[in-house]
Amino acid sequence: MTSVPSPDTGEARALLVHAYSDGELDPANALVVGRRIAADPLLTAELVHTNALRRILRERLARPTPPPGLQSRIERAVGLAHARTRPSWRALAASLLLAVALGSGSTWFVLRQGAHDRTTEAAVDAHVRGLMAARPTASSAKSACEVGPAARRENSTLLCRL
Repeated sequence: MTSVPSPDTGEARALLVHAYSDGELDPANALVVGRRIAADPLLTAELVHTNALRRILRERLARPTPPPGLQSRIERAVGLAHARTRPSWRALAASLLLAVALGSGSTWFVLRQGAHDRTTEAAVDAHVRGLMAARPTASSAKSACEVGPAARRENSTLLCRL
């Protein structure tokens, strides 16, 4: 803690009185300056003059009003208050609808059985027929062997004429 220096000039004394009047001094220095003001009539007159000037300025000058929402913006910037947003029912309904649509769509895509690609089925059927034929060139589809989607699904025994 620093002590208040002894003011040598009238300007230094006036600055100390203004600081005392504005409440800018720490408590220990405010006690020292308060005692000096009580002991010195010039400092007492300066304090009375400063308080009168402050009172006149407050009466005659309008106090500026801050823009609306300034305090809440300051509190959010400093981190004292969080922006409280209330979730709307529309957002909740939209997220629920999206979850149901994605869930049912992915389930349909995974579990669909009858909608396979016909080209893939034909290629697999031709490959199986080719493997079962006695000669690769003698593979007539209907006469040699009947292989189709139903036979593969049921894991039935394939009978072929050779």
